[in-house]
Amino acid sequence: MVATQGGREQRRAARVADRTDRPRLLPRRAPTLLTLLSVLVLLAACNGGRGVDIGTGGGGGSDRGSRLTAGISGEPDRFDPHLTSAYASFQILENIYDTLVEPGDDLAMQPALATRWEVSDDNLAWTFHLRNGVRWHNGRAFVADDVVFSYQRIMDRRVGAPNAYRFETVESVTAPDDLTVLIKVKRPTPNLLSLIGAFKGMAIVPREIVENGTIDRRPVGTGPFRFVEYVPNDRCAPGRSTGPTACRRSRSTNSGATTRSSSKACPATTTGTWPPTSGVSPIAGGRCDGRSARQSTGRR
Repeated sequence: MVATQGGREQRRAARVADRTDRPRLLPRRAPTLLTLLSVLVLLAACNGGRGVDIGTGGGGGSDRGSRLTAGISGEPDRFDPHLTSAYASFQILENIYDTLVEPGDDLAMQPALATRWEVSDDNLAWTFHLRNGVRWHNGRAFVADDVVFSYQRIMDRRVGAPNAYRFETVESVTAPDDLTVLIKVKRPTPNLLSLIGAFKGMAIVPREIVENGTIDRRPVGTGPFRFVEYVPNDRCAPGRSTGPTACRRSRSTNSGATTRSSSKACPATTTGTWPPTSGVSPIAGGRCDGRSARQSTGRR
């Protein structure tokens, strides 16, 4: 009896070890599930995206009173473009501020606050000619001294701007007159345009909102949308700029967004499409109550 019991235990242990050593096979339905997941991934990749319906009926005509409510990826940490590095903040600031130049559809730098520029024969001096008639959202005229102040602020080590390294080769920034900016570099810097215009961390800001300490609470730019209200963890309300800004005549894309060109300055009555620059970049911490943001009705 004892021998029989021991034999049974040995056979049972052998069967357990045999099952443990065998490779585990997927259930019969697993290939079907994997195939379904692959099809779903392919369908998602082939989807070209859809435009944003802001409640205007999609049939053209008057769009007065329309409002777009949209969410963004997170809460903005601050509104100072020279000091923030948060993506959620730039989703708001890219529609409020402008740079001297900006990327075009082909990623080549094109005019923004500067209409044209020249480089000296020795490649050590860049002269930028500014757009005339642009005004800040507070009504003051945009001038070359604003560019000088902004760039010197970024370069100032005491400020601690994370993008100061972009001016590593810059020797000086001066304003020969109200519509001209001269940047001298220590050595040829062929990518200077990309360094100053690739994103809104290099935005031009007015001196007064830095000196009075309101830049982090109430930004003032030259972009097509002005800052109206921000309620933390709730909403940020933009409003269209009512004066001439750095934006140019626009053309609609298939997605309903707007791409800016350098053909001419926007008139005071420009409305603009939200968002004016890229994709759907809403201006909210939780939602965007753009009561004054109106959909573009065509070329202007």
